[in-house]
Amino acid sequence: MKNKWIPLFFLCALVGCYPQADKKSDAIFTQIKDQISPLSEGEIYWNSDSKVIEEVSLEELLKEDLTVEKVVQIALLNNPSLQAEYEKIGIASAKYRQAGLLQNPFFMFNYQFASSSASTDQINLNIIQNFLEIFLLPLKKKVASQEILLLKNDILEKIVDLIAQTKIAFHTVQIDHSILDLRKKIAELKHLSYEAALLLRCAGNTSPLFIAEKKMEFERAKLALTTAENAFFNSKEDLNVLMGVWGKDIHWSFDPHIESLSTPSTLISECEKHSIQNNFQLKNRFERMKQRAAELSIDTTSLLFPEISFGYSSNYQDYVWCIGPQVSINLPLFDIGKVQSMKAKAEIAYLWKQFTSEAVTLRSIVRRATDNFYYCHNQALLIEEQILPTVQKVFNETIIQHNALNLSLFDLLQAKEEVFEKQITLLEKQSQLYRKTLFLQALSRGVVLSENF
Repeated sequence: MKNKWIPLFFLCALVGCYPQADKKSDAIFTQIKDQISPLSEGEIYWNSDSKVIEEVSLEELLKEDLTVEKVVQIALLNNPSLQAEYEKIGIASAKYRQAGLLQNPFFMFNYQFASSSASTDQINLNIIQNFLEIFLLPLKKKVASQEILLLKNDILEKIVDLIAQTKIAFHTVQIDHSILDLRKKIAELKHLSYEAALLLRCAGNTSPLFIAEKKMEFERAKLALTTAENAFFNSKEDLNVLMGVWGKDIHWSFDPHIESLSTPSTLISECEKHSIQNNFQLKNRFERMKQRAAELSIDTTSLLFPEISFGYSSNYQDYVWCIGPQVSINLPLFDIGKVQSMKAKAEIAYLWKQFTSEAVTLRSIVRRATDNFYYCHNQALLIEEQILPTVQKVFNETIIQHNALNLSLFDLLQAKEEVFEKQITLLEKQSQLYRKTLFLQALSRGVVLSENF
């Protein structure tokens, strides 16, 4: 008897130790990599087990001036939040592996002392296994595989969101840097105007009120300059977080040239259709309904037949071992699963209505985003093609009138300041347009960006 049990225990040990989680994790990450390739401008990497990445180096990317392509690649390589999401793959693959394993068998030992010297002590040994688990394994693996699918969609959504947020952060750094330069020029103009007023005061050709007004304008310009410096610093820190850099790596330089983002007409006209088709949250809502249906089958089966156990029972008494099979069946006399079925159906109906509600909301978000894009685009076009040229023309005419001694130096400086101010307004509007364009792109790729645009 003893020899017959040894192979069984050896087989159970092999089944429990068979390694598959790592291979499953690599396969899941490869699938994510293949799916994100058409949507990403860079490659994704999973920095697991401190593995050295040979394909791309953070130090090499930070050596030269950063461009939008480089910052996206750095974020995909080094963003700690995204790398943390990848670790969930290992958890999901382990759960999938666990779903394919049977529960451990139960071993029971009972020793009863004889109350009379004429009788011997009694020993009971039992080992049983719930074999209903064998029939539930396919359903459990299906639920676990759907968990993996949900996780893949979540990670894909976070990758697309990270790419868009990184692009926006880099563009904001460029915009804030340009605004900072213009604020410096305005502060220089105000300083020059204040010094000219002081010289006139020394000559007795102006009043203390005029001096006070010019000083106040100069102080306001310095205040606006410090605000621009703070905005530039904060935008750089936002980008540092997204790229996951710190220490010596934060002393990077960047290409200040601001590139406009083209928006194909097909992106706008088909954005609503693509948003509904590709939205990862809607996909997950639908998969959760399927998952809940699979869980309903498991719950119902487990409720109707909570335990069907088979095993061996042995009894030792009077120096004799009695060994035989043991069957244990839980009888569903009172709870036959109707309440559980009603609960699951209500949950599925709830999930379906949530799915419908989110789809309706998503369509509204797309329409609103499209309208906001056109509104911002028209405003930027008006400033660039009408207002800024007009202000520049006023400045040119002011130079002519100043040279003819019809306008003062203060009028000339004020006209130049107006040009700078309108350039700042255009930069701010272009920044808004860039954000709204990326918002539409992300919508068509299945993501509603987390930031409110």
